[in-house]
Amino acid sequence: MTRINTFIACLVVLLYVAACPVHGAVDMNLTFQTCCDMGLKSAMEQNSCIITEPMSGIVLEEQTLCLSVIELCCARKIREMDCEDGKDAAKTGGNCLERNTTDEQHCCESCKLGLITGSMGVPCNLGETTFGKLWDSAFYSCCTQSDPITPEAQRPEDDNMCEMLQGELCAHICVPTPGSYKCECQPGYTLMADNRGCEIISGCVKHSCSQVCEEEERGFKCSCYEGYQLDSDNITCTRIKPLDATCGPGYRHHPIAKVCQDIDECAEDTPCDSTQECRNNPGGYDCVCKRGLKLDKRTLACVDIDECLGDPCGRYSTCVNTFGSYRCEGLERSSAPPTSRDFT
Repeated sequence: MTRINTFIACLVVLLYVAACPVHGAVDMNLTFQTCCDMGLKSAMEQNSCIITEPMSGIVLEEQTLCLSVIELCCARKIREMDCEDGKDAAKTGGNCLERNTTDEQHCCESCKLGLITGSMGVPCNLGETTFGKLWDSAFYSCCTQSDPITPEAQRPEDDNMCEMLQGELCAHICVPTPGSYKCECQPGYTLMADNRGCEIISGCVKHSCSQVCEEEERGFKCSCYEGYQLDSDNITCTRIKPLDATCGPGYRHHPIAKVCQDIDECAEDTPCDSTQECRNNPGGYDCVCKRGLKLDKRTLACVDIDECLGDPCGRYSTCVNTFGSYRCEGLERSSAPPTSRDFT
């Protein structure tokens, strides 16, 4: 249950109580107790505050109020149970940094401090210092249950808390100080705001990359999203033009060879009509008249060539012109049928 949800639940309860007349004081206490018991039961049996609505035994107009009470009591109980787990871990020498929840971790740490304080034979009193209600309680509980050590075995000469709580106080390096300690980090890391954890020194924290910053051992490098390329300043990304647009007309970008490749228009479609032949050339194509035809410069159409005008058959044959060709037919010199040759 988040802090925001807890706040909303509290607000619902307060508004409801403020709106209720005196008549319901006794009934309201009963409703609070019934709904709180539901929350405690959900926490202990399910370790969850997810409640199935509507709540049995609660009148319709009090369902929303009851749900808020359930959430508050359930969240409180789960925190208390987490805290008990943290105290148990502290008493058995567990690592507080490996706890499952923040409440469990902090109660573990508070309990360990209480155990140390109690073992030193000093009063279990934080004075004006406070860790927070839940953790103050963990400190006091563990402190009062700790057995004081003998005077001869009291705390080390240098008050070395780093040895007392070895591996518990700092993420990297614990440096003892008189009566306290301070945390430091390994090279390449910096101390976090909690003065305990360490995070890698990031070159990308103050980077100037226009899109993506990638960490490197000694700094950072910029990279770009798909469809963009890095400029010569190694910082700015600009959009890559569509691949086909980088090639001239009649060419297509080859994705593997990374070159502009000629488009064979003659192979992909039939750009020329039936009287023409398609001839591909770099970056384009030509339509040329088929054999036996010629281009009419006026109409730009292919027209037949009359080969017979050149007397290709000779004196003993007759030339017969055909579209795109001609044929020679032999003259009758006897009763035998005439012979013919077709030239295509």
